[in-house]
Amino acid sequence: MEFRRVHKDERGEIYVIEGVLPGDREITLLTTKQGHARGGCVHRYNDELFMVFSGRVSYKISNEDNRIVEAGEIIEIPAGRPHYFKALIETVAVEWGATSQEKKEYDPPFRRLVDEINRKVNTDAL
Repeated sequence: MEFRRVHKDERGEIYVIEGVLPGDREITLLTTKQGHARGGCVHRYNDELFMVFSGRVSYKISNEDNRIVEAGEIIEIPAGRPHYFKALIETVAVEWGATSQEKKEYDPPFRRLVDEINRKVNTDAL
């Protein structure tokens, strides 16, 4: 098992835990500051689970499903459905089930939404 930080920016940090799940599936720990968004991806083959450890997020799955996820709650993101989340307060969350390759596959309209949310947060901070 390997635990390592793979990304850090104004939104927070991303850590990956490898070697626990079969088939190149990752466990990803995300810290996300209030107002920032993450994701915009679509996992073609594997469902993914998402759990909030602390904080609260607005989670968007496809165009019809938007829900608030609180600390201690778990949701399932079915394979083939684009998704992203926005931290309503500072949040620590974990997701697992998708492969490292799938996490690199973005849905262009959803990714644009994520970029717009983050651009607005960064502009408002100036």
